[in-house]
Amino acid sequence: MVDADEIRRLLDDSKEAEALSRVSLADLAGAYGRYAVRLVASEKQLEWKDDPDGWAAELYFELVEPRDRVRGWSADDEHRRREFLRLIIDGATNDDVLGYIGAGALEDFVSDNDERIRWIEEQALRSAKFRKALASVWISSWASGEVFLRIEAAAGAKLAWPDHYGLRPDERPGGYETPEEAAVAGFFKHQAEVIRVGSCIDGDQARVWLLTRKRPQFWLQLGDRPTRWDDATETMTSDPYLLEEYEAACLYDGGLWRKTDGWFGFSPYTPDDIRDLAAAKRRDSS
Repeated sequence: MVDADEIRRLLDDSKEAEALSRVSLADLAGAYGRYAVRLVASEKQLEWKDDPDGWAAELYFELVEPRDRVRGWSADDEHRRREFLRLIIDGATNDDVLGYIGAGALEDFVSDNDERIRWIEEQALRSAKFRKALASVWISSWASGEVFLRIEAAAGAKLAWPDHYGLRPDERPGGYETPEEAAVAGFFKHQAEVIRVGSCIDGDQARVWLLTRKRPQFWLQLGDRPTRWDDATETMTSDPYLLEEYEAACLYDGGLWRKTDGWFGFSPYTPDDIRDLAAAKRRDSS
């Protein structure tokens, strides 16, 4: 049995890791689920500190992102987080709770990591509850077209997509006049700045090299300068995101070019003139 008062004391003392070690995943998931039931019933007016199971809502963040960053993120951390998601979704008592989980814990979990996406797809095939929760995630602000469509297909429902973002990924044309257009189309304009570097066409195949930079969508206005969190330094900064190299493989099919693959970082076979041009464009954009 969980000693909720002891867990709260440890949380108040910033001993999140110790608190997590005192609770089984099943107990954490159970408390989280009970809190979610009362939260959605209160129309989200319930503060976690005022609920007997509210400690689970705070402790969940230790499971999501351990404060002990020195040890990094392990395979065991990933397994526990996946098991927690499975438990709270399987234990959800109504659609409102599933929506809360989808827009919260599950949305926090979705990323462009292929292993995670495949796990999500497997769970969605297994569970109608999982699909219902997945339908509530909001990933349009960051997900690539490929990731968005995979998650949407797994959910079996249309995901949220703001009108001002333009055409939904599934409504975009199936091909482009040039491989450069096909490669650039994989990036949403509201998410990334894209600089074309060059391309090489060999028959019906092509390689395209780009430089990309995240747009400051979630910067905070602190003082007279916008500020964002920098994961690399774990500090707030007003510096723009760095340009990243991106290489795409394209195929000429049916009279149009389409992107078949893409990855961050130029491959070892990238021509020297492309690397030199990328360096020059990087300097010009700084």
